Amino acid sequence: MVIWPRSTELVTLTTKLDTKEIKNWWVSHINSKERTMYRFRYILLIKFLGATLARWPKEIKGTFETDFLGRKSS
Repeated sequence: MVIWPRSTELVTLTTKLDTKEIKNWWVSHINSKERTMYRFRYILLIKFLGATLARWPKEIKGTFETDFLGRKSS
């Protein structure tokens, strides 16, 4: 795909979730009052003719909360 200067293009990225630790995470999530803090790190590299033109390290942090057990007040 080529994105020309002063143009825009929709780019779809695919993420893989390794579910081997889901059981351990879920127990921890329940023990932490159904709250999990997460951090997602990624780096965008643009390569052109074998050279790396740009690199932007990014990090997104947040909290994931549920109330499956109905322990939280409305």
